[in-house]
Amino acid sequence: MSQSELSSYQNKDWDHIEMSRYRSCFKAAVWVKLFAGILLVVLLLFAEPSTAREITVIGVVNEMYQIVSEGEIFEVEKTNIGDELVINHLGEKVKVTGTVKEEDGMKLILIKGFKALEE
Repeated sequence: MSQSELSSYQNKDWDHIEMSRYRSCFKAAVWVKLFAGILLVVLLLFAEPSTAREITVIGVVNEMYQIVSEGEIFEVEKTNIGDELVINHLGEKVKVTGTVKEEDGMKLILIKGFKALEE
């Protein structure tokens, strides 16, 4: 076998190896993209839509962890500030700022701040 034939033969082997590596990398990239796509779809299917909105409510605190405001009832989420509001201002009129979300037909309010009002 002459030098040029040998060189040509070796180049074909390297070309074959390079193509094999390229195919392997391509297949791996396809699998990674497929997995990422499936994961994204699953996350979107099970994610709850965010319906929370920040509001200010003026109402009366009752013993059932609720704020009653103009016929609307807001369930106070049990947090440190929510506990403080209910325990220290039971039966009082308050101005509350927080994030409201609806869950199972109830309005839940996550208290961010409050102020007791004089009647």
